[in-house]
Amino acid sequence: MRHGTRLDPRPARARGAGAWRLLSPWACLALALLGLGCGGAFKRFAYEGFDRDSWQHPERVIESLAIEPGMRVADIGAGGGYFTFRLADAVGPQGRVFAVDVDDDMITYLRDEAMERSASQVEVVPELAA
Repeated sequence: MRHGTRLDPRPARARGAGAWRLLSPWACLALALLGLGCGGAFKRFAYEGFDRDSWQHPERVIESLAIEPGMRVADIGAGGGYFTFRLADAVGPQGRVFAVDVDDDMITYLRDEAMERSASQVEVVPELAA
């Protein structure tokens, strides 16, 4: 029997109620954070989540790329800079990291973070969506 059709004997208010109850606290948290102007922080958390290092293994990723000091690399879809600043450490001050993203909040965050970290080798590139 397909739910949400005339064949579904449950009242309309009961259809999908379980899923809404599971999503409701997260939706409320997201709306609250966005309403408080925490959009960038919320997005960074959404990208990185809890303990991303444990499953992403960023050291192994950077090592497998065989990046050497002075190289030029791009972090496409840089988001909150999870790999951007690791790449910056790998290329060193003589290298260049092009951090590309389409999200204005992330672009602003990356620029601020690069200045705060004195990561002059990071160039933030806002990419316009086609």
